[in-house]
Amino acid sequence: NPFANWTKTPGRGWSASGHAGIDYAMPTGTKIPSPLDGKVIKVWNSPYGGGNETQVWDGAKYTHIFMHQSKQIAKQGSNIKQGETIGLVGNTGNSTGPHLHWQVNKGKGFVRNHPDSINPEAWVKEAIKASGGSKSASKWRPEILQAASKMKQKLSGSEISAIIKLIQTESGGRA
Repeated sequence: NPFANWTKTPGRGWSASGHAGIDYAMPTGTKIPSPLDGKVIKVWNSPYGGGNETQVWDGAKYTHIFMHQSKQIAKQGSNIKQGETIGLVGNTGNSTGPHLHWQVNKGKGFVRNHPDSINPEAWVKEAIKASGGSKSASKWRPEILQAASKMKQKLSGSEISAIIKLIQTESGGRA
């Protein structure tokens, strides 16, 4: 979840019969990283309150919707990788301040909020499980050594420690 350390707007989390996404109060211009690899299927100014909105389809099961952007960066029809910038946080559409509304819907594209939306945090748990889960960064040592061997590199203890620290910083050990 690239938004795990972002500030959730109080009272604006996902609910099964109410709010169909999670709102994160962040300054205008904050980069919005994609939480998934996918195809950008819609980039538009939504007449339904989402303002500058981008939709990313995972190609199999879910569409991720990112609303209220001050600037849209991802282009319709392009493929996007996890971590790439989709756009910038803004205050467009039906909005009372700068924030990101992140919504995950079943199926391709937006049809309706409910019953199509799922809790984005439930999607994160599902995605982690599907990717092989998470382990502490130090547990990646065997994979680090295997990769170094394949590249015909011999790593010192301090280099291994630096790589482990980088893994911890970038992903917390998530695959």
